[in-house]
Amino acid sequence: MLSQRDIDRLAGIIGADFKQKWEGIIKKTSQGGKITVANTGLYSSGKSSLFNAVLGRVADENLRFPIGVAPTTKTGDRETLSGNIELLDTPGIDANLADDATAFDMLMQSDIILMTHNVKRGMLDRPEYEWLKRIAGSIDSSLLADRLLFVSTWIDEIHDASDMQKLRDEIHRQVSEAVNGASIQFVEVSAKRYKTGVEKGKKALEDASGIPALRELILTRAGKFAERARVLRQQELLRLC
Repeated sequence: MLSQRDIDRLAGIIGADFKQKWEGIIKKTSQGGKITVANTGLYSSGKSSLFNAVLGRVADENLRFPIGVAPTTKTGDRETLSGNIELLDTPGIDANLADDATAFDMLMQSDIILMTHNVKRGMLDRPEYEWLKRIAGSIDSSLLADRLLFVSTWIDEIHDASDMQKLRDEIHRQVSEAVNGASIQFVEVSAKRYKTGVEKGKKALEDASGIPALRELILTRAGKFAERARVLRQQELLRLC
């Protein structure tokens, strides 16, 4: 095992990402069977609303993760989804360097990552693209498809089907470039539509929001990862070495 002095020296040569990856793997290993599912994206991407919906929290007084037009998540909020599966709401990126560093630390400590994008903004902007590229470069290519999901939020705000398809195609192209052609799964959701469905008791609207399907996908992915977590983390550490 490397000493802290060795890690700091290597980080000075290789770059700060090495230290964050190393410490992230060590922390994951120490958590045993716990599987952490983290979200990431711009502070206006709707990632906190997304996790509230996945948890089934839609009433204002029951929200688990803080939401707002300004950055609200600073140190990361955690909540158990089911059993040993934990959701981690990370700070929004591109607000300041300190939040970006904190967010990346948390992602390196996570097993599954949801990259969220607000489609109201159109295609990915440069900070999002570079962030996704950085994440993809920090995960072994053989595990990228299992550990990374791309989630488009606020899909209810794009009303023209043709416009949505054009935007979808462009986002898929950008993501494919950022992850070097890896087969990443794409999910489209509307937390707003889900909330309306729950409040009005309309299951069809809940299902149309994409939130129930995403919840099942997270549970399935995390469950499969849990079966191999110890081995996968050891392999990750060996590759980094």
